[in-house]
Amino acid sequence: MVNIIFAAEMTNIFGKVMLWIYEGVGNYALAVILFTLLFKAAMTPLDFWQKNLMRKNNKALKVMKPKLDQLKKETGGNQQLYMQKQQALYKEHGYSMLGACLPTLVTLVVFIIIFQGFTAMVKYQNLSAFEQLDKKYYEIYNDESPLEIKAYIDGKGWDENNLSAEQLKEAKIAADAVVIPKAEAAVISEYDKQKDGFFWVKNIFMPDTPWSKVVPDYGLFSGKSGGFLGIGKLNIEGIEEADYDRVMGPIIKKYESGNAMDNINGFLVLPILCLLLNVLMMKLNPQSAQQPTPPPSFGADPDMAAKQAQSTSKVMMYMMPAMMFIFAMFYSSAFTVYLVVSSSFSMAFNLIYNAVMKKKDKAEEETTANTTYVRKSELENIKKQKEKEEKEKLQKEQEDKAKKILEKTESKFKDINKL
Repeated sequence: MVNIIFAAEMTNIFGKVMLWIYEGVGNYALAVILFTLLFKAAMTPLDFWQKNLMRKNNKALKVMKPKLDQLKKETGGNQQLYMQKQQALYKEHGYSMLGACLPTLVTLVVFIIIFQGFTAMVKYQNLSAFEQLDKKYYEIYNDESPLEIKAYIDGKGWDENNLSAEQLKEAKIAADAVVIPKAEAAVISEYDKQKDGFFWVKNIFMPDTPWSKVVPDYGLFSGKSGGFLGIGKLNIEGIEEADYDRVMGPIIKKYESGNAMDNINGFLVLPILCLLLNVLMMKLNPQSAQQPTPPPSFGADPDMAAKQAQSTSKVMMYMMPAMMFIFAMFYSSAFTVYLVVSSSFSMAFNLIYNAVMKKKDKAEEETTANTTYVRKSELENIKKQKEKEEKEKLQKEQEDKAKKILEKTESKFKDINKL
């Protein structure tokens, strides 16, 4: 037997960050939690930008809707003219068509990048663990095998310098019978020392599910079999099945030979928690499941467009949590811990943001109402003043008219007196 030399190397930047945190805290679950909190905190400005952009677009839509309805009547059947004026209206009110879908694209890109980071980290950790166990196995085997072979030869009274092929083969078989169990015991002991769990999860680099084994078999490790529709395979190349089974076989056997609970890695706690958090987040913040819906296009039935938008919103509200649940069930528990912590952070952020914006909106409404009230009062005062002035003017005209009539009457009486 010859020791196989591998070179597990972390190349993903996020994987390197998690590895760096792990080296500081000594526990992968804690490292994932700290990484998630640091990453979400660093992404907070982007979250603010996304929320503000959605908020701005939604406000613009509310203002534009009656104007767009009026615009449709004014343009008649001229769709080209309608589209031109529609774009001008968008520009006037600051509505961004790109901004309506950009937050979703950014969120998707960030998710893919983080997922790749966790995939690299889990792959690295499994390969690194195998390297250490392989090294431990061959340390024992290479150190003790020659001694056991010599002891067997001496026990048989054979001439060490004049052994036949059959005698040497017999000595090696006898030595292996003694040394291999020692090497396997050392590997099992080493695995128990380095294995990272998370409360009820025995191996954080395997899914938190009852059907997930604590130790991946060769099919899942190499990607040649296992997984659900290919999901969750580690796809680690360069290791032969015989070499993997030689080192990891005793560990797998240990868990399989115990009671049924020993070979269960988890109980779906993290995936269910992930699902509930995402559903709750969608319920409390339905706007996070959708981007602002653009106004219906020319000629479209507004009621039908509204129903389609509502239907799409409902699908998104349940599709996103379902997708997260699938990821949580078939990928490593380390990634599920990230999803749970990330969802908790996002929900708290959304609740705080919405509370602050609600308070801000209320203040703006009160300011607008006060301004409107003051303006209304001013208009009423102006109206009253005009009515007063008109009344005084009319009264003065009547008085002048009466005065003139009186003067004419007096003049006639004077003429009569002269006669």
